[in-house]
Amino acid sequence: MGWITNQIAWWLPGFAETEAEAKRDAELGDALADAFLESYICWREACGDVYGTYDRWRNSEPREGGLAFEVHRAALDREEHAADVYSRWAEVLGHDQSRAVRELSHPHTA
Repeated sequence: MGWITNQIAWWLPGFAETEAEAKRDAELGDALADAFLESYICWREACGDVYGTYDRWRNSEPREGGLAFEVHRAALDREEHAADVYSRWAEVLGHDQSRAVRELSHPHTA
């Protein structure tokens, strides 16, 4: 995961005065990269679910169409949520270091 950690590293403090601080900064960079990549993977998986549920709805028997549509609609809601999470991480990592650290520490409060 070195390439993404390097992309994030420019934005970390980078002025570690001790080896412990340098290690902390490296671990923070790795954790931020992991969270960002996880949000992307979740979004892409949700996109795949949308395509699958659409195909099942489109090919469903008329008597099953209503249920198939509701399943597809739920997949769309999950994809929208996953896209929002991914977008938030991209914005946070691009602009606001302190917010990214808060997100990483308390992901459900920010």
